[in-house]
Amino acid sequence: MVGVPRRMNNLLSVVAGLSVVLAWAGAVAWAQDGGPDEGAVSARLIGELDAMVPGETFHLGVRFEIEDGWHMYWKNPGESGAAARVRLSLPDWLEAGEVQWPTPHRLVLPGDILDYVHDGELTLIVPLKVRADAPVGQTAEVRADLWWLMCDDAVCVPGSAEATLRAPVGTEAKPSREARLFALARSRHPVEPPQGALLASWEGAKLTLRVPTAASLAFYPDTGVAARGLVKSGEASGGRLIVDFDDVPSAPVTGTLEVREASKRSLFWRVVVEPAASAPEL
Repeated sequence: MVGVPRRMNNLLSVVAGLSVVLAWAGAVAWAQDGGPDEGAVSARLIGELDAMVPGETFHLGVRFEIEDGWHMYWKNPGESGAAARVRLSLPDWLEAGEVQWPTPHRLVLPGDILDYVHDGELTLIVPLKVRADAPVGQTAEVRADLWWLMCDDAVCVPGSAEATLRAPVGTEAKPSREARLFALARSRHPVEPPQGALLASWEGAKLTLRVPTAASLAFYPDTGVAARGLVKSGEASGGRLIVDFDDVPSAPVTGTLEVREASKRSLFWRVVVEPAASAPEL
């Protein structure tokens, strides 16, 4: 297998004067010359229901199965890596919504490089709105061009696949055999926190997130943020986490907060904090 050595990935991500995006553009081009390790990740399309019903929403799943020792990247990959890409070809009576990602895990690489990754399995959910005039009795064909980056401890290589899902268009639908995979993915989707459970406040450029009942917290920003030392400040024991930004943000800070309880159960809460001197209870 030919790819980019992991230690070189780390170097590319921190070279002075080069952005992470540009560094990885070069890294991916190099890796493609050698070809991907096809066995490390497999991809397919799945449906939550066994049919598409006019006027309703059909949830499409992009299912990745990841070999032990390998990982893929979240929508915000962190300081290195690249998120999976999905390009759909749909009948004109289907409309795709935003891709829904489960919460990732933190991966800290040598040199204190922080990435957000998925291992074992990953199911991306794409809602497809079925128009009222969809042709009942026909079979819908959904095609996807998929691209991803997969890494182990030593090397990173890209992968790609073309996948197809065919589903009948009918007047009723029931859960498919794959429905449990959607439930599993949604168990890591962020939800709105209970009223008053999450407290957010600003002190200068420092954002404090507090959940008094938490055993530990971890913050996953939706996009790259100019914050100091997220490798350390992005995760904290107890119910208080402080993110120290380089400057006071001019736009809302958004992401997912993982709230770990004493029982080891994790909750995943949607975070939206306005860039103000103080933030109200969420």
